[in-house]
Amino acid sequence: MIRYLTIFIAIAIILSVATQSAYSYPTSVDKLVPAKWTRLNFSVCISSNADAKYEKLFIKAMEEWISVWPHFGYTIRENQEHCDINVDITEHPVGLPKERHSHGTTKVTYWRNSHIVSAEITIPTQIKKDAMQGDYCCIELIYEFSEKKFYLIALQEFGHALGLAHAEDDDAEPFDVMSSKGEHPKYVISSVTLKALDSIYGTSTDASDHPIEVKPAVTLEVEMDKDTYAFDDIVRVSGKVSKIGGTGKVMLLRLLEGYPSMSLNTLANFIPNGDGSFALDIDLRTDKSGKWVLLVQYLGASMSMLFDVEETPYKAFGQTDRTSYFIGDMIKVNGNVTRYGDMVSIDVINPVGITFAHKVAPISSDKKFSAEFVLRESKLTIEGEWTLRFGYADSVNALTFNVIKS
Repeated sequence: MIRYLTIFIAIAIILSVATQSAYSYPTSVDKLVPAKWTRLNFSVCISSNADAKYEKLFIKAMEEWISVWPHFGYTIRENQEHCDINVDITEHPVGLPKERHSHGTTKVTYWRNSHIVSAEITIPTQIKKDAMQGDYCCIELIYEFSEKKFYLIALQEFGHALGLAHAEDDDAEPFDVMSSKGEHPKYVISSVTLKALDSIYGTSTDASDHPIEVKPAVTLEVEMDKDTYAFDDIVRVSGKVSKIGGTGKVMLLRLLEGYPSMSLNTLANFIPNGDGSFALDIDLRTDKSGKWVLLVQYLGASMSMLFDVEETPYKAFGQTDRTSYFIGDMIKVNGNVTRYGDMVSIDVINPVGITFAHKVAPISSDKKFSAEFVLRESKLTIEGEWTLRFGYADSVNALTFNVIKS
C-alpha cells in the first residue's frame, strides 16, 4: 500500500511575553503554571492579505472552540484597533528554520500576576523551504497550505491565545490539535485539553474528545502505480480533483539528512480533464536511492506520498539481427541499458578468443543503443561460434552467434 507522509513538520508556537515567562514548554497541558485572561469576552481584529476563505476558517476555528468550551465569547471589530486578540493572516511565506519549524506564531502579553492582556496571532497561508537541485544549494520552494492544514494551525494558535501550551501525544490517531505534530487524517480537541482549560479558569466542562472535521472547497485524490521504483523508472501519477479551472503542480523530492532536508528532482504541471481526472508519466532520472516524496498541489489542496527508490545496477543487453552470418555480411546489433550512461563498449570476439572488432555505441534518451560490424575476410575470420560482449560501467554481458564460411 502507498504510504502517506506529510513533509510539513510540526505546527509550532513561539511564545513571547512582555515581562516574564508565563510558563516554559511543559510536556503536557495539564502540568501548566497557567496564565489566563481576567475576562473571557474578547474583541478580535482580523487583518488579511490572503484569500477571504482563510479569514472564514479562522472564525470557524473560534466557533469550534466555543462549541466544546462554551465559557468565552468574542466580537469581531472592523476598525482593526485596540483589540484583545489581533490576528494577521498573510500569504507571504515564512521560512522553516533548521531546528524549530514554525507555521503559526502567537505572542501573548500579560502582567506579572499572570493575567493575559493581549494576544497577537500570525498565520501564513504559504510556507517556503530551501531545497537542493542537483548538486546546487539552494533553490526556494513555496507550498500553499491546504485548508485543513490552515484550519489545524488556526485551532492550535487560538488555543495558545487562551493560555494553552502544546499537548503531549502518544503518536497514535486521533491527535490533539494542541500537539505539535504534522498533518494527519484524524484530530480532536481532547478531553485533556478541555480539562486543562477548566483547571486554568476554574470552569466546569463536560470534557470528552471532540473530533475535528474539515470539508475543503477543493478535494484532491492522488495515486501512484507503485510504492517502490528503480533508477530511471517511469513514475505514473494519476488522480482526480473536485473542481476544474486551475493548474496543478507535481514535485518529486528526495529526502536528505541535515540541511536542506530535501532535493528537488522533478517539477511538472498538469491541467485536469473535463471530469477532473489527470495523469502524468514522470521519468525518474536519478542515481540516488532512499526515501522520496511525491507532492501534488492544486488550488489550495495538497497531498504528499512517500515512496522508495532502489538502486539499479548498470547493465547492457543486446541482440543481433540474425543467429548466423557469412563472410561479407553486416552484423547489426541493437540493445538497451538498465540506467542512463554515456557509452556501451561492444567487442566482437572470434572462437579462439581474439577480438575481431570493437566499437563504442552512444546511448539514446530512451536508453537504447545500436552498432554495425562488417564480417570481412581475414585470418581472424574463423568459422564457428562467436561472442558479442557488451561492457557497461563495471558490468559485462554477452551473447553468441555463428559464422559460416560457405
